[in-house]
Amino acid sequence: MTSSDEAELERLRLALASSHGAAAAWREQLIESLGDHMCGAGCGPTPEDIRGLLCLEQAEQRALERYARFLLRVARGADQPEP
Repeated sequence: MTSSDEAELERLRLALASSHGAAAAWREQLIESLGDHMCGAGCGPTPEDIRGLLCLEQAEQRALERYARFLLRVARGADQPEP
């Protein structure tokens, strides 16, 4: 694996971790909001809140797919003999 591959892999890993963290934090807020609503202390998540979570989860999925594709490409390249 070249140093540019390593740098790209790290960039993709960080993007995946970031998108995962954003989705998890949003999900946590929705759960808290729903819990508050069930206890009579709030209005609960709105449709916009749910759509926001969906967007974050889709971004996380795209980041995971980019990371996996790159890993596969690097792994296939590692199987090739070096010139």
